[in-house]
Amino acid sequence: MFPRLPDMLHDKIIPNLQEGEAELLQITFSIKDLDPRFLSWKGGTILCKLESAQEAWVSKEEWIAIGVRALRERALFEW
Repeated sequence: MFPRLPDMLHDKIIPNLQEGEAELLQITFSIKDLDPRFLSWKGGTILCKLESAQEAWVSKEEWIAIGVRALRERALFEW
């Protein structure tokens, strides 16, 4: 859906890789039988089913007690 996206990703990612890692990189955008508009939803459903993702859930009680700090402690990514 974004014609220049593969080139942009390549240009942004390659300079940040260490020596020898570029050969391991493969940017793929055509997935058989999957509408690109639903790709993020598909990834979200897979992420929710992962055992490691279960540890990332924040309960209502935790949110009330410590707020956004709960997200920072449980996030799967750094922010």
